[in-house]
Amino acid sequence: MKKDQAIRDAFKIGDFVVGIGPHRGCSNVFEGNGGHYQPFSYLDDFDPAHFRLATEDEKSAAIADIQR
Repeated sequence: MKKDQAIRDAFKIGDFVVGIGPHRGCSNVFEGNGGHYQPFSYLDDFDPAHFRLATEDEKSAAIADIQR
């Protein structure tokens, strides 16, 4: 089993997630170069319990921050 399989099962590409464990912030889920599942690979945290789906308000705020 790939080390990121649990997080891939919990969150799909295009979802927005919020860190509720040791990581904070809101980010969209995407697959980067080499198949790295982001933001989890960047954070080196593949525990689904450390993240949750973002609310629509959190998603809108994250998108607005990106567009600045």
